[in-house]
Amino acid sequence: MDITVYTKPGCKDCLNAENLLRTKNLEFLEHDITQDNDARLWLKYNHSEVVPQVFINDVHVGGLTELKSYLA
Repeated sequence: MDITVYTKPGCKDCLNAENLLRTKNLEFLEHDITQDNDARLWLKYNHSEVVPQVFINDVHVGGLTELKSYLA
């Protein structure tokens, strides 16, 4: 499973999403949109600047709430 999570520092939901993935032993690639301008611009123009945003196998799942539902 290929998982990408767009995050930013200090985001409680971002940390919760990452922790949820870790508890499920799922590896993921994190993009900090405050450090990765290309990721921030891509996210802005394709989905939202609200984080976290989670993609699984290149499909947009959504934020923390949607991730919880997806993994349930």
